[in-house]
Amino acid sequence: MADAGGARWLGLVGWAKRLSLTAMSLDPLRDRFDGVDSDGNGRIDEAEFSLLLDALGVGYSGAQVHAAFTNIDKDANGAIELDEFRAWWTDH
Repeated sequence: MADAGGARWLGLVGWAKRLSLTAMSLDPLRDRFDGVDSDGNGRIDEAEFSLLLDALGVGYSGAQVHAAFTNIDKDANGAIELDEFRAWWTDH
């Protein structure tokens, strides 16, 4: 006979795993952004931006990547944050 407490525990573990996977899939744009943020600082540079566009299926040339990056990077600090990217992505 199976231990009812053990079965309950395994059920909770499965539920927690499903919840975790669901939470990850709620923001696929963040998942992609974080996936190219190689140093994990919450910002991406132009090379990482190019990788992000490729991952999202955008076929920009090098000049188009540069122009878009410059447009998004309003403070010209050489990096864009997720919120900046999300605003641009939503408009395009």
